[in-house]
Amino acid sequence: MPSSESSSHGSDDYVFIKPKATTHPRKTTRAGGYPPRRVSHGEDEGGMKTEEGIKARLEEIVADVRKKKLRDEMAYFVIDFNIKGDHPSSTKLLERLQSKLLAFLNEKKSKALVTSRIETLDQITKSRKEFPKSLANIVFDMHPMRIEEQIDKDILLEEKWTTEFRDVDIYVVPNIDIEKIKNYINQLETFLRKSETEIHGLLVDRFSRSGMLSVKINFPTTSELIKSSSFVYRVHETPRIVAQNLSSKASDQANLPKRGSLELAEDSNSKHNANLLPEICVLDTGVNYVSQLKPLISQRSFEPCISDANDDDDHGTSVAYLAAFGEERSARARIISHKVHSSTVSSNLFRALANAITRYLPKTRIYTCSINYLIDNDASRFETLKIDQLIQASNTCVLFSTGNILPEALDLFNSRNIVYPRYLDHSPIQHPSDAISVVAVGSYCKNSNSLSIAQRDAPSPFTRYSTPNSLLCSCIKPEVVEHGGNLTNNFTCQGVGIKTLSASGSLVERVGTSLSTPIVAGHIAEIEKKYGENIQNSETLKALAYSSCKSTQNHPKFVGFGKPDCEDMIASPFQTAKVVFEGTIRLVIPRVKEWSPAHEITVYVPAKVDKIELYLVHSDNYHTSSFLGLYTYFEVIPEKPARVSAPLPDQGDLRSKQHAKRLVWFYQKAVRGYWTFKLVPHHIGIPGGLRENVLLRYGGVIKMTTTRERSFSLTNEIERHLKRVQ
Repeated sequence: MPSSESSSHGSDDYVFIKPKATTHPRKTTRAGGYPPRRVSHGEDEGGMKTEEGIKARLEEIVADVRKKKLRDEMAYFVIDFNIKGDHPSSTKLLERLQSKLLAFLNEKKSKALVTSRIETLDQITKSRKEFPKSLANIVFDMHPMRIEEQIDKDILLEEKWTTEFRDVDIYVVPNIDIEKIKNYINQLETFLRKSETEIHGLLVDRFSRSGMLSVKINFPTTSELIKSSSFVYRVHETPRIVAQNLSSKASDQANLPKRGSLELAEDSNSKHNANLLPEICVLDTGVNYVSQLKPLISQRSFEPCISDANDDDDHGTSVAYLAAFGEERSARARIISHKVHSSTVSSNLFRALANAITRYLPKTRIYTCSINYLIDNDASRFETLKIDQLIQASNTCVLFSTGNILPEALDLFNSRNIVYPRYLDHSPIQHPSDAISVVAVGSYCKNSNSLSIAQRDAPSPFTRYSTPNSLLCSCIKPEVVEHGGNLTNNFTCQGVGIKTLSASGSLVERVGTSLSTPIVAGHIAEIEKKYGENIQNSETLKALAYSSCKSTQNHPKFVGFGKPDCEDMIASPFQTAKVVFEGTIRLVIPRVKEWSPAHEITVYVPAKVDKIELYLVHSDNYHTSSFLGLYTYFEVIPEKPARVSAPLPDQGDLRSKQHAKRLVWFYQKAVRGYWTFKLVPHHIGIPGGLRENVLLRYGGVIKMTTTRERSFSLTNEIERHLKRVQ
């Protein structure tokens, strides 16, 4: 903690406080709830309508399951509602069927995958007890999972798949007991080995409660597997991934300093000191044991489908060097390399990340990946959702590059007279960097010349921005940018790139979001090293990183929270203070309708503070949707001394639907006193029956700044007053 004798030229550690649990009055709906909204099913607007219709469908479901060779005591089936599945009537129907909702299968939440015991469904069909007509009326259809629902349409409609073998991912039903997932994966593996199917890898992930196999298979074998199994959930072609390198090797070493300047980094750090550094897991094309990096390589591993850990693609070594050293050329982290991709073999990115987290989470919670999905389709969107769930459930800090705008695309924009930076509005970030739990990292340029496309201190001409996914509401993507270089008009980077190591250990100049991402990972590793023992939630690491960011001088719209300021990253300057808080809160209070749970953070704001900033990052454990989206958010209610009404922020929205938000208040006077920020959780379309199980995990920073002269540090004054109220 800071000393009372802090000098005006020094800096102070952050102040950590615990939120206080409280409640907040809840807005209730009118008596009787709200009427169900009908969902259109095209020309046929029928439904079960009668108890006989429901029971007949249940009999078909039970009979279908009992025909399967691969099954157990559970039935998995689809309910197609006439109303949205998050309506209370849908919950009552599931209770009547003694069924559990596993996943919504469409964005309207009108189609759901549910499960129930076969014995229970049998009893319902034979029972003389009448099935309520009001519940039968809300069901449009009820049936076993169909092959067109299980196999992704992009591959199902391919004629060549009937004869050719494809790399395919097969998922079992989600959100069930992990032991059942293990059992199902074992049954599928046995079946596939008997059919002599080539299996690249399998996964049973306890964090996201997912199970999958990656195989090389054709349609006839896949069809036979689905007909024989009661628990295959989804089949899609393995999404292709790519490690983009924008710079040409011919110009890598042009007009650069001698490599001795990088070798000094190794000499200035003893092996003993290296062992004290935090670790970062780099998921990339492997890392070579080059002399400058070798002392900092803690471990190397690779996916089962890949033969070795070497960087034959000349990508992962460049990434790892910047994670370990940054641009300052002094070691700040050790590297765990987990190879997930090469030019000849690619792994399933979700499975690779899950394997890395399972293997290395006791050693590190920081993972960086500069590899993206090549195309935007149903398969890559589904895998992005699984990655999001994995990161949230494992409480890890995972960074992905946004991907690059390639020279061919830049040429196309130029031909259409869409110039920099306007074309950034038409270049969304690539999966999986749009996952809510992912820190998406873009690029800005520190250098420019007469030939460069972008100005100095501006978004790089190849960086990507925003997401077209409307389910993400107002979420900021990318969250941050770092130095990734610039491009000249002929798409070279000579003199305006970023210096790093090649796979052979030579000094090179390259560009790309692949290079900006590991630098941010290194920043977060420095936060972890200093404050890790005080931080439980990965969201707190992210909030601290975002709170250190400053916008670029040019075109700040495209850089999220901005570029990290290293001087503000791990300590507070004399005229700045950071108060850090974190917690976990229920979405609702069980069986209480009048009140919502809330957490309060109380901080002392000294006189003459010019600016108050609140950074809040959260995630939740709601994993029932099959579509990536924002399903919870926080409302912030500030209370200021001597004010009846809450002071509205000068920047930001108290009720913004975001996973990471920034609120700013500017003051000239009357700021002194104890401020309280109440955090109230809200949901977006989560069914009533599931809300009691939803938890929001969050981390936040309250940053105070003054430009006026002080006799002692802002942090010291805040800390002294906070001791009086704790």
